[in-house]
Amino acid sequence: MAITFLLLLIFFQFKRVNNLENNAQLIRFLQPDDVDSIHFNIDDMKRRSSLCTRNCETNSKPMLCYYQFTLEQYTVMGPACYDCPLNISNCYQPQCVTADGIEKMILVANRRMPGPSIQVCQGDTVVVDVVNKMAGRSTAVHWHGLKQRGTPFMDGMPGVTQCPILSDQTFRYKFKTANSGTFFWHSHDGTQKMDGLVGNLIVRGRMDANREQYDLDLASHVVLVTDWMHETSDDHQPGLLRSNIGQEPDAYLVNGRGVYLPDLASMLKMSSAASGVSLQLSMPLARFVVKRGLRYRFRVIGGSCLSCPFRIYFQSHQLTLINMDMNSVRPVTVDAADISSGERFDFVINANQAVSSYWIYITGLGACKNSRGVAVLQYEGALLSKPLTPMPGITSIPNGAVFNRRNSVCRPNTKLDVCVTQLRSQRRNPEKLVQPPDARILVNFIFYQFNRKTLFEEGDYKRYFAPYNPFTNQIVLLTSVVKNVSNSMPSTPLLSQIDDISDSKFCSDECLTRVNTTPCDCLLLVKVPLGAVVEILFVDDSEISEIAISHPFHMHGYEFYIMETGVFTAGNRQTQVASLMERLESQSYSRSDYPSKDTIDVPAYGYAVTRIVADNPGFWFVHCHFIYHLITGMSLVIQVGETSDMPVVPRGFPTCDDFLSPDASLL
Repeated sequence: MAITFLLLLIFFQFKRVNNLENNAQLIRFLQPDDVDSIHFNIDDMKRRSSLCTRNCETNSKPMLCYYQFTLEQYTVMGPACYDCPLNISNCYQPQCVTADGIEKMILVANRRMPGPSIQVCQGDTVVVDVVNKMAGRSTAVHWHGLKQRGTPFMDGMPGVTQCPILSDQTFRYKFKTANSGTFFWHSHDGTQKMDGLVGNLIVRGRMDANREQYDLDLASHVVLVTDWMHETSDDHQPGLLRSNIGQEPDAYLVNGRGVYLPDLASMLKMSSAASGVSLQLSMPLARFVVKRGLRYRFRVIGGSCLSCPFRIYFQSHQLTLINMDMNSVRPVTVDAADISSGERFDFVINANQAVSSYWIYITGLGACKNSRGVAVLQYEGALLSKPLTPMPGITSIPNGAVFNRRNSVCRPNTKLDVCVTQLRSQRRNPEKLVQPPDARILVNFIFYQFNRKTLFEEGDYKRYFAPYNPFTNQIVLLTSVVKNVSNSMPSTPLLSQIDDISDSKFCSDECLTRVNTTPCDCLLLVKVPLGAVVEILFVDDSEISEIAISHPFHMHGYEFYIMETGVFTAGNRQTQVASLMERLESQSYSRSDYPSKDTIDVPAYGYAVTRIVADNPGFWFVHCHFIYHLITGMSLVIQVGETSDMPVVPRGFPTCDDFLSPDASLL
């Protein structure tokens, strides 16, 4: 016994020393947090050989890129900001988070919002130590758009690929960047993303099919747009009835900066309206510098959370689309673009206008039409750091040709617009993609509306949220449903501990076949064979009304090939869906350049026909990216292959489970 104890002591001491040595070695590869600032220009990158943010075309040797994220509760306009914005220079002090100038509690990584920027080359190895210092909050970080081929346990989805990271715990994520593209990272625990845990993640490739379209791809030209509320996300879940009702944003931020542009009614409510608005308008804005005569690649990230897309417009400049998510497309030029939560688009801006400063306009759509955001496109040599023209909210934003227009399917009468389905991929699709699918998954989603009597039954605790319906001027009590299920995550990860999950946790056949009843609260798992061509049909089962909400569905580990989209007409929805399913049984597709993305915006009262080639084994989360829809059950898990096909989790990978004491003496 003594010898065994001694051997264990030696083993754990050796393991501790080995871990310390590994950590000491990693520090040599630690990257700066702010490579997306204008301070990291091309010349600076050339001088620093240890910088992972580099020219990936010429410096192609893979690197190890190490990051440390310390997560904690923090404050907008806190003491680190001193007297900002009265002294504008103090708005740029270390650890000062300004947002739109309205003080509130936030969640941050390294006291930055957005958090640290990860910008690497294809083939690099990324290591991120997430240190959770948020008191009483668990977390996990998802690397949105990265397929995690071979490392599904690094996907960052609690209950699916890992246990949540508890307060005062550290979790090390390690993965290779197999695909180039514009990505981002965010918390995938509750509504933490809405409160600030988000940042950009850029992977540059060695080859770019659209390289001739632009001159420069600067690390500082990443446009991360987030919607912003002046209360925490918890204050809006499930939602208040009398004050701060609904879940619409107060503003939009660009790279964590913005101004609050209230309507007249809001201004009159302010204690000192004139001085308050004056201070808001003086807040610092995100600034993107260009030189006249050059063409720049801008990477725009839909980091929003709430149930509205937004429109982006660069004053006096057109946008040439060259990339979606992780895929190059044949260039298309438009005047503005609509972007939903989770989507990313890369545009080329030709700096061919007069040397000056120009607005970058952000406006919410639908129920968020009164919310605005601004940033500045500044030419080198411009005398003013902000444009002379009024901010949006006073000036209307021109329409022109709009890419991805909200709820549009680009019928012949919308010739100005460009839809995702009209795009042509620069990369040839897999040949088997157009063959008849091996499996088809119907993802029909809807909101179930409770009445108060059924929602608040004694001893029953149903999930719900309470959005505001502006057309009826009422609060409605809803839960989110897929296939008659309000999806519920297990307390144990599917990927690493599926045998520990009780069969009763999974949805029964009875749940999936019932209609017009209260939805089941269970784990919705759909299994497909490894290597299969799978057709995933997203259908909005909502009845047509004034509220037209599109739903951006994101799939972890995969990209959707978008075969077609459409909108249902008034009439019996079940009949129309059945007719669509019947048509798809004999539908043939012939193109070899269908566009693909990992997040598809399904039009309101419509459908999207997508396909995947199921070649990445694992358990993969599929969900609406609107955060209050997600946390109330608009999701499912797709299992690709058998568990024996899946990579084995690393040694020492954390485990978790419920604890129900078997001690009979407690009875």
